[in-house]
Amino acid sequence: MDLAQQAHRVAERIRHRFEMTTVPIAGSPVKATASLGIASTEAFGYELDTLMRRADMAVYAAKRGGRNRVMVANLGDEMPAAGDETSSEL
Repeated sequence: MDLAQQAHRVAERIRHRFEMTTVPIAGSPVKATASLGIASTEAFGYELDTLMRRADMAVYAAKRGGRNRVMVANLGDEMPAAGDETSSEL
């Protein structure tokens, strides 16, 4: 099992726990979900900026795919041009 697969398994456990947790806010139970993105050093090397951008892209792919999921960045994924804001998509 490669590092990305291992990270995906851990992230799925985190996502599931988050989804199953209810927090009382102002006397009412509140539930939430999480979308998580993973970028592996095996695929993208050790440059932090690259890893963060790839993981960010994977998060937004998870949100576009229906939210409450884990996505792993792949080498074939198109990288936005420098200065493009992926966070403005959602």
